[in-house]
Amino acid sequence: MADPRQLLTEMDRTGLVPVFFHPDFTVAREVLRACHAGGVRVFEFTNRGDNAFDVFAKLVPFAATLPGLSLGIGTILNAPDAVRFINAGAAFVVSPILDVEMGEACRHRHTPWIPGTGTLTEVVTAHRAGASVIKIFPGSVLGPKFIEAVLPVVPGLRLMPTGACR
Repeated sequence: MADPRQLLTEMDRTGLVPVFFHPDFTVAREVLRACHAGGVRVFEFTNRGDNAFDVFAKLVPFAATLPGLSLGIGTILNAPDAVRFINAGAAFVVSPILDVEMGEACRHRHTPWIPGTGTLTEVVTAHRAGASVIKIFPGSVLGPKFIEAVLPVVPGLRLMPTGACR
């Protein structure tokens, strides 16, 4: 479990959260090592392959050897998968969707939850459901203008665009 305040501090410090999947543990481990060497302390491994859980479960003990690193899991679509990855050691859970049940499962396990949103209603719902960081997805479609329009309406919320924002 990551301390939510420390997670936010590190996200602010680096200004990015790498999002990565590779089916080969050795490749994933080396990418994680290189990112850490480059100053990254918050890393999202994505649940996008048939063996994502197995690779993630092997990465968790390796990540523990990298000082200050919080390894989370992304592309989570339901509460049972969130719980499975939390039990395997996920420091935080990221989802491309807003699923309040998933948020409750994370909150019950004291694990930061970063849900994906695409409308102002979803942003506010995610905030009310306990998300301390709210993912704007897909960033490549919604873009900076969406974020500029939303922030004055909900000042103080932490929004994290994901996907290429041009």
